[in-house]
Amino acid sequence: MLKRWRACVSNAHLSAENSGKALLILFGVVPKTHQPHTYLAKFATGSNNSEDLRQLLMEILPDFQSLGSEQNFLRDYGDEETYTLSWNLSSEDSAIEAISTARECLVVAERIVSSVTQI
Repeated sequence: MLKRWRACVSNAHLSAENSGKALLILFGVVPKTHQPHTYLAKFATGSNNSEDLRQLLMEILPDFQSLGSEQNFLRDYGDEETYTLSWNLSSEDSAIEAISTARECLVVAERIVSSVTQI
């Protein structure tokens, strides 16, 4: 086993972020952001969306919020305050958690896309 936990966490975060951005595109928003949750929160509270859609978005928002810019910087550059390299910030547990979050984001994004596009 290679134990490349940082790479695993990085790729899982990117996957989850892309799931959020796919939803934004579905709603006609194409922001340059690493924080799709800020825009998704607006759709979750918007009155133009069905109750089912709002509930799905509210369910997944915490997962998207956990993957914000601060996490991206730590993952890519390390912790400058403690002089900890990014390689030392990720562990097997954090990799497992990141993969789980990415999977959940993808599953919910697929459900939303299917419900909105009626596929």
